[in-house]
Amino acid sequence: MTESEIKLKEVVKGKVWRLKMPMEIAGTTEGGVRFSGSVNSYIVKGRRNNWVIIDTGFYNETGKNAWNIAIKELGLTPDTIETVILTHYHSDHSGMSGWFEEWTHASVYMHILDIQSYYHEWDSMDENVRCIMEQLRMYGMTGDWEKEVRRQSYLRGAFVKKRQKILAMDENSRFPVCTGELRVLHVPGHTDGQCILIWPEEQVMFSGDLLLPASFAPIGLHFFGDGNPVKTAVHTLSVLPEYDISQLTVLPGHGWAFERPLDRAQDTRNHYLKKADAYYQKCCMGFHSAWEIALEYVRERGDTSGVRSVMWESMAYLEYLYQHGQVSRKAVKEGVQPRFMYYPANHRKDADCV
Repeated sequence: MTESEIKLKEVVKGKVWRLKMPMEIAGTTEGGVRFSGSVNSYIVKGRRNNWVIIDTGFYNETGKNAWNIAIKELGLTPDTIETVILTHYHSDHSGMSGWFEEWTHASVYMHILDIQSYYHEWDSMDENVRCIMEQLRMYGMTGDWEKEVRRQSYLRGAFVKKRQKILAMDENSRFPVCTGELRVLHVPGHTDGQCILIWPEEQVMFSGDLLLPASFAPIGLHFFGDGNPVKTAVHTLSVLPEYDISQLTVLPGHGWAFERPLDRAQDTRNHYLKKADAYYQKCCMGFHSAWEIALEYVRERGDTSGVRSVMWESMAYLEYLYQHGQVSRKAVKEGVQPRFMYYPANHRKDADCV
């Protein structure tokens, strides 16, 4: 995918447009950035010829060019952007929020837990990177990789134009639009404050990264927030059938619209549980730190550009296994800082290691 593949498409006739933007990510140590997949923003017809924006995309030249296309084709003006809603704080969804702050007078909303995460991540990049490095060392990262992980962290931070003021939303929040209102449902896991937006009058839901048509959102353990995000994500997906969403069309944060959201929720839950077992098997094979497993996975893929994200995921799944009694955890002193090591728990049968 290249920048030329920016696309604006009407997805609910006369009411919703999807702005599809190529995603740039940190490249390898050879430098630069590269395109990988795409991210969706949604432009919803509001009241009195105003507009509501759902997610904003990365802050970079690609993102600015994409929004300039939407501004021109839909006739958006600073005075007609009424509200910006962020499904979660990740840079591919919130990165342009500061740009909107400069261009419009729109109020920007996000769940309070992700407002906190947003400022943990983006308020001071130097402090953020310091905390990231300290955490990754604790989970086994070796010194020869520190330069690359720092580089990836600073590159990711460059995709966010920080917004000074974000208002908190919760499950009592309602956002009036052209027909009816958008209702908020808190669905933590991928992030602590991730939310989806349900539009009963049009029978659609904006799913952020909760449900995706062709992939599954990663889960990471950070130096702030939820200490067992895999458990949280599995629980969120388990209780989703309690809500009246089975007949809704899903407008996701990545990819294309799809139907049968509860089937996809079950697929996603199963994916996370199978992934947890895959991490258990890695422990059985002799990989005992999150760092060892992360390196094994990036080498299998032949791409080290995402080692930081894979490490967060490795930590999340090992902590899930540990907190559920499937592996033991030991703090092994190596130099100044102890490192966490994980071993299959004694009560699991040897046959579980295949």
